[in-house]
Amino acid sequence: MDTVIYRQMLPEDSKSALALRNEVFSDHPLLVSDWEKDNVLALDDQGVGAIPLIPRELVIVPYMIVRVPFENSVGIREDLRSRGIGAGMIASARHFLHEQVDGLFVYRQDERSNGYHFYR
Repeated sequence: MDTVIYRQMLPEDSKSALALRNEVFSDHPLLVSDWEKDNVLALDDQGVGAIPLIPRELVIVPYMIVRVPFENSVGIREDLRSRGIGAGMIASARHFLHEQVDGLFVYRQDERSNGYHFYR
């Protein structure tokens, strides 16, 4: 693999992106109905990684609502990890979503995991 090209998900990418996500996170699989509900996704053209970014409206204080996507599962094929693909997808997602949202929230279960330290 020479170059990864990042882009937003197209409708025809949905099933293969979900299969990749569920392969990476086999202990917490998602159903198609969960996956296609209001998702934005950064997906490279090679099918090596995917990030579901689920937009939500969040009330910060009364009458102040921000639109933010929650990211909770950067999935990279196991044989291609530690090559900067996840960081590239996050950077691309920031670019794709720049005009659509007010920020990006990340949900991590384990603050002592390698995945958590990825975001520092």
